[in-house]
Amino acid sequence: MSGTSGRGTDGISLINNMASIISIFFTVVAILVVVAIVFVIVKFAKSSKKVKDVNDAIFKSTLSKVNEEDKNKQPEGWTCAYCGASNKKDAVKCSACGAKKSKSEKDAK
Repeated sequence: MSGTSGRGTDGISLINNMASIISIFFTVVAILVVVAIVFVIVKFAKSSKKVKDVNDAIFKSTLSKVNEEDKNKQPEGWTCAYCGASNKKDAVKCSACGAKKSKSEKDAK
């Protein structure tokens, strides 16, 4: 009977060892999964920053072009035939010399 009990202990010992190995295996797998997730998050954060930087650069470039176009664009309105000053479209007389719009336009023709 002593031989039977010895084999039983060896079997339990073997099962315990297998359980430990399996537990260690799954722990290592879990650690690797966490490391992979962190790696993906870091990569995504870096690429998101790059995308944001590119978008910012495009926005600034577009904004500066729009500002340049606005500076070069002549304001809508009329130019006084007497003094050459630019006036708002709805102005009735020149803001610089006081000449009336209608007279200024007739004289300019």
